[in-house]
Parts: sequence; C-alpha cells; structure tokens
Amino acid sequence: MAGRAFFVTILVKLTSITMKRLKKIALKAKKNSRYFERLYRESFNMAWKYFATRIKNKADIEDVMQDFYLKLFRSLENYDGSGNFYAFFYKLAHSTYLDWQRKLKPESNRSEPDFHQIPARDDPIQKIEKQFDLDKAMQSLEEIDREILMLYFVDGLKNKEIAQILGLTEENVKVRKHRALKKLKSLLNDHGQA
Repeated sequence: MAGRAFFVTILVKLTSITMKRLKKIALKAKKNSRYFERLYRESFNMAWKYFATRIKNKADIEDVMQDFYLKLFRSLENYDGSGNFYAFFYKLAHSTYLDWQRKLKPESNRSEPDFHQIPARDDPIQKIEKQFDLDKAMQSLEEIDREILMLYFVDGLKNKEIAQILGLTEENVKVRKHRALKKLKSLLNDHGQA
C-alpha cells in the first residue's frame, strides 16, 4: 500500500507541474497565437483521455476535440491566469462534451462512455461480464453522478476542482460521490461483482 501512496504522490506532483506549465503557455497563447499550437500539443493527451472515456466512437471524439480546441482558443481571451487552469480546462471540456450530447438526436445511436477499468487477471469471458455489469451499473446512476466519478477516478481531479467544473459545492461533490459509490457497490454485489 505504501508503494501506491508514493505513486499517487508522484502523480499529483507531476500533474501540478504540468498544469503550471500549461497555465504559462495559455497566458502566452492569449497574447501570441503561435503559442496555441504548443498548448494544443502539450494538452492533447489530457483532452483525448477526457473525451475517450466518455465517447466510444473515434470519429466523434475527433469532432469533439476539434470543437473543444476551438472553444479553448476563443476562451483564452477571458482567461486572466488568476484561477485554476485545471478547472478552466476541464470545465471547458465538460461544456464541450455536454454540447455534443445535446446535438445528438434521441433516436440516434448514442456513443455511451466506456466505464471499464477492470484489471484483466481472469479469463476473457469473466472480464467481459464484469465490464458489462460495471457499464450497466454506471448507466443506472444519474448523469451528474457518473460525471463526478469519471472526473475523480479517470481524470484524477480533486473534489474542489470537480465542484468548480460542475458548478457544485465541494461538500455536494463529496456526498454525491459517496452515494454513487455506495449504489455501484450495491448493484455490483447483487451481481456478485464487488
């Protein structure tokens, strides 16, 4: 367990360094559009990860990424550098994702997020069954609760950052996350997965 705590500490420090670097690049890009290409290159993997965990279709991800970077470029003029760039970045990504969802027609084949993050130690059939159960359980949660869990576990954001992105209080994020995890555990226990 100590090894995991060390890894998490290192990951948090690296993320902090990355965000500080991105913040500096964003402020330069605000004044000189040539820096936007660097901001794009340095933040691409974070944005791709955010959208790829929510949208299955690669072409849709590419379309949403294009919309996101266009929004980011336009939004830089309003970014003064005083706020948390992480929250600014992910709030914009979340907004872009919601815009994309609204554009979809209800009868269209929606690309649902892929919620499986299950280690592959058992046979492939069991892995598929577990993935299906987790996907099904996640779909039973309210959309806001799914988003909180994705931002926390997949994107590695803190409760405070999630609250800023979603326009909730930090306490509300904690409570919703706790309840959503409790519901997931209950659903997965019913299927012998937890």
